[in-house]
Amino acid sequence: MKPGKYFRLTLSIFLFLFFVMPLANGCKTVQKIAQQTATAKKPTISIANVEISSVSFVGIDFVFDIKIQNPNSFGVTLSSFDYNFLINQHSFVNGKQEDPLTVAANATSNVQLPLTIQYLDLYAVFSSLKNSRTAAYQLTAGFYFDLPVLGTVRIPAEKSGSFSLK
Repeated sequence: MKPGKYFRLTLSIFLFLFFVMPLANGCKTVQKIAQQTATAKKPTISIANVEISSVSFVGIDFVFDIKIQNPNSFGVTLSSFDYNFLINQHSFVNGKQEDPLTVAANATSNVQLPLTIQYLDLYAVFSSLKNSRTAAYQLTAGFYFDLPVLGTVRIPAEKSGSFSLK
């Protein structure tokens, strides 16, 4: 072989190793991501606890502890959630929060949802409460997760109970 041919052969091997081999490794990474996303599971939501954090002359402050469990081998993002708080089947507080939270792979995260019910808002159900010592509450919520392949998924959650009016 002439030195020019040897040099071109060596250069060809070098270029192959330098440019083509990383692409093959990149394909493995893409393949791994594809396998993970193909098995994407919806996170589970539960409202773990409800507490009355304070009572004042203006209203009652509640805190709902919401537990989010991610069963996937990759992190997921809670992009937003909506909620509707009812007392004696009347809606008092509803809305949507858009404060993203990332839940790590195979992990559980907690979110606290504070809600204030003003007594003026309770006026609509005064007749149902005036002779009662307790009132029924219900929180319905929907949690929006951005999941690979599945896209944005809404997962509903609900908690109900009662509280004392004494």
